Amino acid sequence: MRGAPINPLWDLHLPALTPTDECRALTYTKTSIHSLVQNRTSHLASNPNTIITDIDDGTTITMRIINVYHQRSPQGGHTLGNLLSHELDDQIPTLLIRDFNMHSPLWSSPDCTPDSWASTFTDWLETNGLHCLNPRHITTWTPPNNTQQVSVLDLVFANDATYFSAQLGEVDISFEHSLGSDHAAITIHIYPLYSPTLIPPPAPMGYRAEDKCKDAWMREFAMLFPPCLPYAPKHCTLPLVPTWDHDDWGDSVHASLKPFNDAIAEASRRTLPPKWIPDPKGARWWNDACSVAHTLARTAIRKTARKAASLNLKHTVV
Repeated sequence: MRGAPINPLWDLHLPALTPTDECRALTYTKTSIHSLVQNRTSHLASNPNTIITDIDDGTTITMRIINVYHQRSPQGGHTLGNLLSHELDDQIPTLLIRDFNMHSPLWSSPDCTPDSWASTFTDWLETNGLHCLNPRHITTWTPPNNTQQVSVLDLVFANDATYFSAQLGEVDISFEHSLGSDHAAITIHIYPLYSPTLIPPPAPMGYRAEDKCKDAWMREFAMLFPPCLPYAPKHCTLPLVPTWDHDDWGDSVHASLKPFNDAIAEASRRTLPPKWIPDPKGARWWNDACSVAHTLARTAIRKTARKAASLNLKHTVV
């Protein structure tokens, strides 16, 4: 469901609501990506506290964002039953994000008492291959008037598919950007597969100084070396520069360095190969075992096989 925008630059997304429902979750997206955003109000996990938004390019869901507000039960339990009864599609890159109102050893400070249902939730996270992206022990909630203990309540989880697609940036937590709320703002950048951000950058400037080119470079540099400098090489036939006047010392140094640097640049251009953008899989730590594990993780068909292959890939890379 798409609500009336408060700001014309943003679209407001609401869950499907009945007249008696109390809406606890909202999602805003830029109108500039209007055609790419789908609010899945019919999704089985969608309810007044959960909004499921897909970034869909028309053929593929490149990212699914599950925006959750966990309203604790007045009886002291949790109200996540609808979410926990749902099994996520592990082939869709998925972010699970927002206020979970829950303490767990996985993200809370050591002096916080875990909630009784935390293990049920973390078991569900593990079953669905979700991993917490929050920086360790960084506070996300500060109580008003210091009446309670600061806590880590706002969380970001991502599944294995987001790692394979490499679309996520780092998580940033900031009270400065939270517009006065007692909850911190959580920022994470998503780079869609069609984003120009993923286009390889221009080739780096400069040359690769390889040992096999050393002798050729020295010969070229010796011939290109400016013969009018005080430290001229043996082949120089011009007289040496006389003693410099201290008043002109700075200008003389700069004037001498320019032909010297030009000789280095020209000798490098003639004898050295240019630099190139390194292949990420060509890094020293990426070996044949990594390639095999990556292929198995991407091609596994059954869910149990994909989970096992994903764990194997992590262990192989680490």
